[in-house]
Amino acid sequence: MSRDLAPLVRTHVVVGDLDQVRAAMERAKEAGRLVDIREVAPLPGRRLQVVADLREPARTRRWFATRHPWLIAAGVIGAAAAGGAVWLVVLGVIWLIGLITAVVAWVSAHLALFGLIAVVLVLMSGGVGAACAGLHCGGCRG
Repeated sequence: MSRDLAPLVRTHVVVGDLDQVRAAMERAKEAGRLVDIREVAPLPGRRLQVVADLREPARTRRWFATRHPWLIAAGVIGAAAAGGAVWLVVLGVIWLIGLITAVVAWVSAHLALFGLIAVVLVLMSGGVGAACAGLHCGGCRG
């Protein structure tokens, strides 16, 4: 086993009463982490200090990364598709705003012409509700 893959061993100092220290060392031994107990020192108040070498627990890999790598790929593709759709909507809104702005600018630039055409049409029709005055044609003189 290479050094990179070997579990890391660290020195730990455990302090507590006899039952607490014993329980901690038994849990470490059952888990296969206990390498060595180097020093045991009694402390005042019926307490105990133990210096022990323990292996670090093995790191667990994430479930979705080890079991289903296609989930990550599907998530990335889905996020890209959603981003692309949002970008297309933004481009469409920008295009629509530009179109509306162009139409409004064109109408405002030709507003005087539209007003002149409206006046000419009113004069040619003889007014609202009036009979034909003959301005537009010579055939009806009502």
